[in-house]
Amino acid sequence: MPPLPPGGAAPGGPGWGGVPTYSPVDAMAYGWKKFTQHLGPFIVMGLLIFFLAFGIQFLFNMLGAGSTFAMDAPIDPATGLPEDNAVSYLLQAVGGILSGIVSWVLGLALLRGALDVVDTGRTDLSAMFTRIPWGQALLAGLLVGIAVIVGLVALLVGALVVGFFLYYANAAVLDGKSATEAISASFTFVKEHLGDTLLYAMLAIVVIVITSCCTCGLATIVTTPVFALGTAYTWRVLQGRPVAP
Repeated sequence: MPPLPPGGAAPGGPGWGGVPTYSPVDAMAYGWKKFTQHLGPFIVMGLLIFFLAFGIQFLFNMLGAGSTFAMDAPIDPATGLPEDNAVSYLLQAVGGILSGIVSWVLGLALLRGALDVVDTGRTDLSAMFTRIPWGQALLAGLLVGIAVIVGLVALLVGALVVGFFLYYANAAVLDGKSATEAISASFTFVKEHLGDTLLYAMLAIVVIVITSCCTCGLATIVTTPVFALGTAYTWRVLQGRPVAP
């Protein structure tokens, strides 16, 4: 864990209260509070996630189809149908894969930092990329992805349900669990706290959608770190563990 700041309270020590009563609104408020207290590293991560993920897709769309904001192939003006351009499709697909990988790596680092803030009261940019079991995280990500695809084949709602129940797998991996243990832990966690986790997910989605629509997506630079901190808070408090005041 990153060292505590001068005068910082050790987990469970002086200055730490008991486990707070959980509410989704408190989770979001806590995320905002800690975001503003650690603005430097979290705003950098928000900017990296936004500009790198978007920039990679933008570049490959430009190279492949001349479409800068969508995965659509160019439209043939004569027929009104997408042009059959295999290279275009391939380049855009590669861009999507690379963008997804970058988002996944940065997202894990962001969650690592959020858990550190919740556990110790501090983090920094370099610490966010440490103590991540990349192998288990990758395996867990692949297993969750397969489960979501299976749910998607069955029914769109099935994919959403699977994604919701397995959302906390990354947090469990960062806590030292293996990929399969993390998936099981996430499922059990959500099942045992279904009402709270569902309300938090709905609140987060509403906030993210509204702010993103009002700012053409720029608000995600802030809402992504705040949501990560709120998720870490939710994961800890509903486990009955204290969090940094």
